[in-house]
Amino acid sequence: MTSAAFKQALEATGYIGSNGRPAPGLVSADDPRAARMRAVFSDDRVGLNADAVFSAQNAPASIFKDAGDAEPSEADLRHWQEAAWNVGVAPLLWIVTPTDVRLYDCYESPGQTDAQPDQAPRPLDSFVLDSLDRLRALDAQCGRIATETGAFWSSAIGSKINRRHRVDRELLAEISALEDRLTVLGEPQTDHASAHARDIAQRFIGRCIFTWYLLDRGIAQPFLPSSVPADLSAMFATPANAFALFDWLRTTFNGDLFPMDDPGAEREQLTPQHLELIRDFVEGRSLIPERHGQGRLFRFRFNAIPVDLVSSIYQQFARTSAADEARSQGLHYTPVELVHLTLDPVFEGLAADARVVDPACGSGAFLVEAFRRLVWRASGSKPAGRQLVRHILYNQLFGNRHQSRRPRHRGVQSLPCGS
Repeated sequence: MTSAAFKQALEATGYIGSNGRPAPGLVSADDPRAARMRAVFSDDRVGLNADAVFSAQNAPASIFKDAGDAEPSEADLRHWQEAAWNVGVAPLLWIVTPTDVRLYDCYESPGQTDAQPDQAPRPLDSFVLDSLDRLRALDAQCGRIATETGAFWSSAIGSKINRRHRVDRELLAEISALEDRLTVLGEPQTDHASAHARDIAQRFIGRCIFTWYLLDRGIAQPFLPSSVPADLSAMFATPANAFALFDWLRTTFNGDLFPMDDPGAEREQLTPQHLELIRDFVEGRSLIPERHGQGRLFRFRFNAIPVDLVSSIYQQFARTSAADEARSQGLHYTPVELVHLTLDPVFEGLAADARVVDPACGSGAFLVEAFRRLVWRASGSKPAGRQLVRHILYNQLFGNRHQSRRPRHRGVQSLPCGS
């Protein structure tokens, strides 16, 4: 929190007190608690580098970005909102420039029909700093009191935000549409054939997303063989490229990544039409029927998207593979915000060496986030070493996908059902 404009905006809206101290719920980038939201504050690959986050009832509500003493470029504005949308932790992004406050919807990814790729997305509203009336209007709609009381959601700003377009739901909707399209290409004639075609489609998608994650986080590039292109779209440009990737994944991960009993069936099923649909997904052309072909101004970025979504993707696959039985089997999508809402009170005062059990964990959404929190609590603001991470993973986390009765062991914190 450096520029005079930034301090003025936050003081006028109650996020900074008259004594210069942050209000309860406001975490600045230099606060030790900021380590829990590294993607928001300090991950240069994400590029948001926010200055503060305000949480109400333990749920992040606003991200604050200080543009500094110079007017931000349109590329800067687009990049910051894209990063905030992909991170998906809060509904509202404040960008404070030397002259005004611009508010952006973190739950909406503009289509390229709404804005050109070289233009900044339009803000929900802007408030000039030299107008007392505009600052009062900003405070009334989005200030600390309005946010804490929930009045924000009925304001002119809050009523424009639609949670259904948040990054996790958009990603899962696109995956579902891609899965359906790939399954239809298999031309199934029977229920068994349809299930087989869907199973193959899920394996193609799973490998695509996992590779996308590795590439966006810079993990895969040093290990890719010369036979595998370094660009994700190029990996799915031809069957030869795709199977070179699949062979590398199978070798690197010991055959455990979306394996098949009959690998030969994949070569029969993967056609140029399959690859075209996968490239549409990768390159940001929507496959959702009512938006088919519409491009996205923002692309999915797996260096910013929370890792919790890996569990959500698994749940999506589980539901579609057992669509008729999904309700009876208890297969439900667990929204990321529900995970955080549940774990926040659990982790209040929880010791760093506590053990966490989810006796019906499903895909492990609660355990994944509990793992992250235990690592953060044990390491503080310092990077976690491999030995610490392994110790927590092997000794402090326990889950059972099928057990319905909760264990009652001394020293073990039991969580609600995760599926």
